[in-house]
Amino acid sequence: IWSPLYWFLGVVLFPLQVTTVFDIGKFRKPH
Repeated sequence: IWSPLYWFLGVVLFPLQVTTVFDIGKFRKPH
């Protein structure tokens, strides 16, 4: 019953983490 929840969290949070990492990289190294 928890499997769809973990799948949903993984699909939603993984791109969010990647976007956050890119945002931090831009913030630390502004062009």
